[in-house]
Amino acid sequence: MQHNPRVTDSDIPGDPHGNDAGAQIRTFLIADVRGYTLFTQERGDEAAAKLAAKFADIAREIVEARGGTLLELRGDEALCVFASTREAIRAAADLQQRFVEETLEQPELPLTVGIGLDAGEAVPVQGGYRGAALNLAARLCGQARAGEILATREVTHLARRIEDARYVDHGSLTFKGIADPVVVVRVVPEGEDPAIRLRPYAPAPPAPPTRLSRRWVAVGAVAAVLALVAISILLLSSGNDAEVDVGTNSVARMNAEDGSVLLTGELGQRPGASAIGFGSLWVAQPDRGVVARLALDTGSVTDTIRVGNAPSGVAVGEGAVWVTNAGDGTVSRVDPDTNEESQRLNVGSSPTGIAVGDGVLWVADSVGGALLRVDPTTQDVVEVALAGLPSGVTFTPDGVWVSVAPNTVARIDPGEQNVVFAQPVGNGPTALVEAFGSIWVANHLDGTVTRLEPSTGRAEATIPVGQGPNALAAAGGLVGRQRARGHRRRHRPHDG
Repeated sequence: MQHNPRVTDSDIPGDPHGNDAGAQIRTFLIADVRGYTLFTQERGDEAAAKLAAKFADIAREIVEARGGTLLELRGDEALCVFASTREAIRAAADLQQRFVEETLEQPELPLTVGIGLDAGEAVPVQGGYRGAALNLAARLCGQARAGEILATREVTHLARRIEDARYVDHGSLTFKGIADPVVVVRVVPEGEDPAIRLRPYAPAPPAPPTRLSRRWVAVGAVAAVLALVAISILLLSSGNDAEVDVGTNSVARMNAEDGSVLLTGELGQRPGASAIGFGSLWVAQPDRGVVARLALDTGSVTDTIRVGNAPSGVAVGEGAVWVTNAGDGTVSRVDPDTNEESQRLNVGSSPTGIAVGDGVLWVADSVGGALLRVDPTTQDVVEVALAGLPSGVTFTPDGVWVSVAPNTVARIDPGEQNVVFAQPVGNGPTALVEAFGSIWVANHLDGTVTRLEPSTGRAEATIPVGQGPNALAAAGGLVGRQRARGHRRRHRPHDG
């Protein structure tokens, strides 16, 4: 959405008559529901109106409780102003925590909201206010992912330390029309990070087809000529610098020997996690509550299977395809012979990652803060408590590996069901994959991938990959990472 903030003088606290003589320091908060347009297209106008009304009610309640003023509502966007910078930060934290609570309680109306904050002089003009602070708050709001609060360094300087919130360096961003890079700080409420908790429900923002360069050379023997994964991905790469276009919400089949694109296919909807098995690619589509089955030879969708609400993780094993449904706390068993859901297990509060090993399911409960050992036959559930919020899971001969927010990976003994050790990694660890003698973890908030040595868990390398990696796959001597917007890069496993 294009922001054109307009603030009426009489709405500013402390000046009921709009008679301020000149500019005043104000703090502006802009909040926007991520994926609102897509939500409207998918769910219809009535559901969108309910979501907008719920968003507006919460924004008004919390902003006013913190002494701010809700100046303008535009359906999925709220423009707010505060005389106190500290109260603006507290309001932003309160909002994100409330949005998480409401989304978990009513996942069919996901409040996946990004927030931007800036402070500065707001100059009264005829009928309103204008100022760089409003515009920069809008720019930061546009960059914030669901659950995130992005603020300028000036905001945190004015507010100083705030109880129940911490400041995390977010680097610098460059905006059109602003000469110098903007130093950005991410404000994180103490406790469970809203960005992590909302990740299963957050849509990827729409993006035009992205042109990526194939620069990575495969290491070692490449046995497979075919690799197929979901969402705008370049699966294999050649040694040249030729460029290819792969559209969003698409799959690409590529030649492992020279990296050429053999075919692409469109999914039509935002994909989530994926897995290969039974001669097919299985792709979760969180917005539709289905899993798509795609032919490996053509990339075409052969069937869609209805599962639970907000399918989040996919795994193959024990003669079935298993899908975690983050929205309703269940795991679906999909029969590959009939392409139907044959079983639904009640597990945890918000299951996300899933792996199959030792004849059982290993499920990350991202709200309950535990790894769950689920016997699909008896439906017995054993809980392994974790010191944080889990996300990704992978099963290896060394044990079960779980990514745990805010910044660790834990290895679990599958026999004893206890934590063997926890290794610090980057911020917001999500997906895990075992490949090429290492464990790889995507650090969603840092834009990095960490490589771990399996026997000790020691971090051997941290590789910058760009903003928002949230899925990993390995094929043909390369590790690939998938970004939130659906783009994937490849990394040679020995690059370190």
